[in-house]
Amino acid sequence: MAGAAAGPLQLALIGCGAMGGRLARAVARRSDCRLLWCVDRDLEAATQLAAQLDGPRADDDVDGALHRTQVQAVLIATRPDSHAQLVAAAARARKHVFVEAPLATKLPDALHAHAAVRKAGVVAGVDFALRTAPGVALVRSTVPGPRSVVVHATVDSLADRWEGEPEHGGVLGTFGSHALDMANNLSGSRPLRVYGTGGRYVRRSGLPDTLTATIKFASGGVAQVVVGEFGRSQHGGTYWGAVDDGSRRAELWNDLAEARVFEGEGAVAGTPEPGVGKDGPSAMLDAFIDAVRGGGRPLADSADGVRAVQLADGLYEAMRLGRAVDLERVA
Repeated sequence: MAGAAAGPLQLALIGCGAMGGRLARAVARRSDCRLLWCVDRDLEAATQLAAQLDGPRADDDVDGALHRTQVQAVLIATRPDSHAQLVAAAARARKHVFVEAPLATKLPDALHAHAAVRKAGVVAGVDFALRTAPGVALVRSTVPGPRSVVVHATVDSLADRWEGEPEHGGVLGTFGSHALDMANNLSGSRPLRVYGTGGRYVRRSGLPDTLTATIKFASGGVAQVVVGEFGRSQHGGTYWGAVDDGSRRAELWNDLAEARVFEGEGAVAGTPEPGVGKDGPSAMLDAFIDAVRGGGRPLADSADGVRAVQLADGLYEAMRLGRAVDLERVA
């Protein structure tokens, strides 16, 4: 179905909160797209966003938005527990679909959504916005086959925030999903098995708030991913990390926007001083729209979304069993 759109690409947005607003404004900046509908079960939120954009109509009928014939693609910016169901429904309605990460909070749901996308032949993008960070681009080009990858994702306690709630996956399902995807992305290889440990050290209830995963890849490389609710790094932000291929090593910080590559004792490459540029969600959305219009691929697709959920589920299973868990190939 990709590449068939003639004239402006017609879109509907489902979820009109802060992230939905960012996606809507990113669409508005493109002359080859038109946002037709702002949809939210909270009609007031949809109405307010539609009024700011001067063009789309507001509605609270999610199912109706998915089945409007003029809508060619759907943007999903709801909370994580609804993502997989909406992606699958959009695919069944033959709509291209772009969804905020994570793809799902449970592996069976992620697999179901991915299968629906594959069956329908639509383009599906998952908003792993860290993939567009300048530091990631530098490291991917200069250390393409690392032996080791380290990714940290740490935030303040989620005790009073919806992201910490079990139905949304807790810290591992929200912030951790991006960290697990980044381990996959930086390794450039397929994850084979995962081992991990963790527990509740910050909050007294809910899912574990601090976890460490060790991942083995088909390339022979390994990754360590640390996810926790013990505060942002003043130097690194929420996300920071390192890679090493035996001859070159790289450090990433400031939410992976900055990086420096070393060979021996000397730096051989680095990102320029941070400046004003396109933000991650806008870049991911642009790549998705270009894939729909031109037949290419989004920067992260539904298979990438499954792999992140697979690692999260595998980590929980490894904690339960006390041993490493093998991971099936995701087609």
